[in-house]
Amino acid sequence: MIDHNDNQSQPPPEEDADKLRIRLKSLILKKIIKENHDSPIQQVAFNWTSPEYYNLVATLGNTQVNIYDNEHFGKHLDLMLNFVNEETPYHEKEISRRLKCLVWLKAPEGHKDTHLAVGGKDRLIHIISISCLKVISLLTGHEGTIIDLAAHPVQSNFLLSVSKDKTMRLWNLNSKKTLFVFDAEAHLAMFHPGGQYFISGGKKGILTEWHLHLTNDTAKLISHADLEIDKKNHTSAIDCIRFINDEIVITKSVDGRLMMWRPETGELIRSLKVPGKIHTNTPSRFDVSRDGHFLCVGNGQGNIFVYDIKSGSLVNSLEHRRARTPVRCCAFSRDCWNLIFVASDPFVWRYDFMENLPNHLKRQRESSSEESAESSGEDE
Repeated sequence: MIDHNDNQSQPPPEEDADKLRIRLKSLILKKIIKENHDSPIQQVAFNWTSPEYYNLVATLGNTQVNIYDNEHFGKHLDLMLNFVNEETPYHEKEISRRLKCLVWLKAPEGHKDTHLAVGGKDRLIHIISISCLKVISLLTGHEGTIIDLAAHPVQSNFLLSVSKDKTMRLWNLNSKKTLFVFDAEAHLAMFHPGGQYFISGGKKGILTEWHLHLTNDTAKLISHADLEIDKKNHTSAIDCIRFINDEIVITKSVDGRLMMWRPETGELIRSLKVPGKIHTNTPSRFDVSRDGHFLCVGNGQGNIFVYDIKSGSLVNSLEHRRARTPVRCCAFSRDCWNLIFVASDPFVWRYDFMENLPNHLKRQRESSSEESAESSGEDE
């Protein structure tokens, strides 16, 4: 079986949830950055591979990847690296080079570095070294657009990719070879924190659990089965999956429905409906805070909602007159001092904690939160 002693980065010591809640109730939009590709930004992700890289956040839009420093330049979001997927001899002619997905990777042991994997319509997986500022390897094998990437949480040399060619591939990053091809019409996948299985999500709310036997160089599929859960909540395509801990997972479908449940038993713990207008043709990824207490998710009108996961209550509703396009992805910083989201435009939006929020904003937030909670369809 897999070695669980790999020095994978662990979440920080738990901070008082009440302090984080106060912080999340006092967020205000302080930073808007327009990227130069003039296209929707598909994804935003903080780097949780190692504490020394927690300041890094990556975005992906059109053929570009931008990497920012979120901590070392005061209140600024400073651009560190810009990668453009330019044409190379490896690209097929007439194939788009637009990128669709990214995931942070831990560098091999002994390397003072962190890596970023990106994939898209060119059917290639590009592994970018941040310290070397270049692509260090290309993974080839998919015959369709790559739409999701998932890093193994324990063995850092494994990477899972999901493609429109109706397959998923498990890669060995050291050998740059495919270890196993899974036949599945999936949209995305996420590993269990222990790494012994992953859950894939597909059309019509289908969720499948894949159990593996892994060594350093081989992979074997032990079993796979569609999960039996409350089908009335997921009838549309799955667009996001997040494990809170070893026992609980949250899944979301493109119609704005979120379900928190136990994979082992299929028990539904809670379901939520994202308030406001939803664009079912625009996938939208949510995020869970590092301590597992809070969830942020966006809707089709540029609004962000922060929930207390344990109670299901709405903590904050964030909106701004300039943010009006469907939210595609949002992410908490490690301590919830910042919340970053991207949407169907070339802008990066960052909300920051303001210690002394003006009273008129507090009243506005309270009123907005009450209205959103009434329309969220909480199912306790």
